[in-house]
Amino acid sequence: MRELPSVRKKLMNHDHPEWIAVTEYIADLFDDMKQFITPDDTIIQLGCGCGYVLDALWEMGYRNLTGLDKNKGDDQNDWNPGIKFIHSEIGVLKSYIDGVTYVNDINTIPQYDVILCHRFLYIWPDEKDWLFEKIAQKVKKFLVVVEIEEKSRVIPTHRWKRNYQKIFEQFGLEQFFTESNVFPLQSAEIMATITRVFKKI
Repeated sequence: MRELPSVRKKLMNHDHPEWIAVTEYIADLFDDMKQFITPDDTIIQLGCGCGYVLDALWEMGYRNLTGLDKNKGDDQNDWNPGIKFIHSEIGVLKSYIDGVTYVNDINTIPQYDVILCHRFLYIWPDEKDWLFEKIAQKVKKFLVVVEIEEKSRVIPTHRWKRNYQKIFEQFGLEQFFTESNVFPLQSAEIMATITRVFKKI
């Protein structure tokens, strides 16, 4: 497992033990894919939170990084000033953030070489299923999905059982890597996720 000392130091201030494990896991995943994903590729993480995963990718040499999240976290700018943050939410018509109206149609988001989703898709109710096709249309090279797929007792907000291979392969993407993972949670429970990497065909 790749260790990222500066990211670990920042994450020690947070009460989520899985953040370090997940961040270093995703860093390893991108390291394994370095023959396919170059430092100049454009990468966006949907539902990036405070940006800890993007900061890890910055440490690895990736420079065209964008994070999208509906919440404007106070600590986002503390992670790395070189990372661009979009404070908006896809899947709704409008949101009001800091007195500014944002039109959030995903069609306004440009295409990216790599789109990363980590524990982001699992919170979408079934009525937002149309967004999966929109995300697939925005992928130039790869879609990286690290998500909960089963209904979860540990994560009560997740009530939708999905198979992301079946979902995204109908929209012009092909899965070429998958594996299962477990990460510790603050409650001493474990969080089971499935990683799926899709390539544009």
